[in-house]
Amino acid sequence: MQGNRYNKIRGKKKIHIRLLRWSFFSRLMVLTVNITKTHLKPLFYKLFRKHLLKS
Repeated sequence: MQGNRYNKIRGKKKIHIRLLRWSFFSRLMVLTVNITKTHLKPLFYKLFRKHLLKS
């Protein structure tokens, strides 16, 4: 019985860690997307214009 209870606790911990990791990852994704939107958009625009001017 004791082993079973231990496994249940371990399972909950694993799920909790996974959730924490996922929330952290999603936050990181949102951050990177926001940064790319603000900083990389003008860069891409410049490159795109250069490419258009070349062709």
